Amino acid sequence: MNKFWKYILNKNLALLAFLLMLLSSCSSIIHQQSSKIVKVDSIVTIESDTTVALFSSYENPNCHLRFKLDVPVKAYSQKTVEAAELMIITLINEKYIHETSSLEEVMRLYTKEYIFNYLKNGINAQTESEDDQTDPEEWMNYEERFRGKVLFNDKNIFSYSLRNFSFSGGAHENITNNVSSLDLKTNKIITLDYLFTNENLKKIHDLIIENLNNEFQLLTDEIDVVPNFYLSDEGITFVYNPLDIAAYSDGELKTTLSWNVVEPLLKYNPIN
Repeated sequence: MNKFWKYILNKNLALLAFLLMLLSSCSSIIHQQSSKIVKVDSIVTIESDTTVALFSSYENPNCHLRFKLDVPVKAYSQKTVEAAELMIITLINEKYIHETSSLEEVMRLYTKEYIFNYLKNGINAQTESEDDQTDPEEWMNYEERFRGKVLFNDKNIFSYSLRNFSFSGGAHENITNNVSSLDLKTNKIITLDYLFTNENLKKIHDLIIENLNNEFQLLTDEIDVVPNFYLSDEGITFVYNPLDIAAYSDGELKTTLSWNVVEPLLKYNPIN
């Protein structure tokens, strides 16, 4: 290992601020950092790709973070585009709503935090390896990817999916699919309360349970009406992520309640 990095890694975590400063000035640490914007019709794809090595003298171990987000640029109004971007930011992490309304800035902030945590964990791993003889080079390879796609953009509804793949050691990676819909008439995110009364939400719950039991082998009978849903031509689709209600190997489970089923239960129909 590079002598300089041996010195750094043997110091306490207060040196992380110094490490982050180095990231902006030492090309031997950042192996890859790129971004681009691609426009196709009414959609812009924003990409960011960063790889950071734990030790300056090694290509591995490293962490790799990638964003690839589709964003609408032509919709009903500029306010709608801004509302759609805010919805996407909320899907990434709603804490960033209080810091910025720019997706590019969110990607930058998230990347900085991700690298910070990786380096912190690397320092901890280096300290622990002195005691148990493990080598962080063998397992400190982290990866995280975000892929955002438009699911539906018609009939006053904009629906979006943000898939996240994350691995930081352990038996398997974590995969989630966070979805949401925007009412383009009001520029508001569509929630369960937006659509249903409490009484009708109980009926929706029963319909979801019936669908899921017919389609899948579930781990539990305690299934809620998940707020992770989106609207489309087909109806309202509820998305349950791995381990929510079934085994990890079953992956994500989805069930759709058609419009002819849910329409009598709606207190407001945003798709009309």
